[in-house]
Amino acid sequence: MKQKIKQLTKKDIEIYADHLIRNFSESGSQGIYFSPFDPDYSHPRDKIISTNMKRIEKNLNEVDWLKIWACFDKNKIIGHSNLRGGFLETNLHRCQLGMGVESAYHRKGIGEKLLKTAIEWSKEQKSLDYIDLYVSAHNYKARKLYQKLGFKEIGRVEDLFRVRNRKLTDIHMVKKV
Repeated sequence: MKQKIKQLTKKDIEIYADHLIRNFSESGSQGIYFSPFDPDYSHPRDKIISTNMKRIEKNLNEVDWLKIWACFDKNKIIGHSNLRGGFLETNLHRCQLGMGVESAYHRKGIGEKLLKTAIEWSKEQKSLDYIDLYVSAHNYKARKLYQKLGFKEIGRVEDLFRVRNRKLTDIHMVKKV
C-alpha cells in the first residue's frame, strides 16, 4: 500500500472525526489501551468536529492551536498524527503529540511515517522547542517507536486512568526539536 500523507484542513475534519471514532473504539481490543476512555464510550461526532474546526485554523502564537496529518487509503483516513499547542501563552514553545493508526493497518510503517512528518514540521517552526507526548506504560510498541525517533521518558504517573478496572500508568516523553 502506498502511504499518502497530507496535512489536513477544515474540509477534512468530518472524515478525521470518523477515523478518530473508529480508532478510539479499538482501544483495549488487543489488551492495549491507548485512550483513557472506555471502549464503549460514545464519542460525540459533532463535538469532535466543532472543536477541531476551531482549533485547526489557529496560528502557532495562539493558545490551543492544532495541526493534523493523516494517512489515507483511498478517501478514508486510516492513521493520523497531530500536534497541539498549549492552553497558556507561556508554554507555546512546546506542543503535544497525539497519534493513532487503525489496527488493520498496523505494522506497515504508517505510524513511523506519520510521526516523522510531525517531527519534521515542528523542526521548521522557529517558535517550537519541544514535543511532549503521553503514552500508556503497557503500550510497548508505541514506546519503542517514540524512543527510536528520539523521545526520552521524563516521568510516570501510576494509576492515572482506570479503564474497565485496569489501572493504567501514563508515561510522559519529550523530544527537543
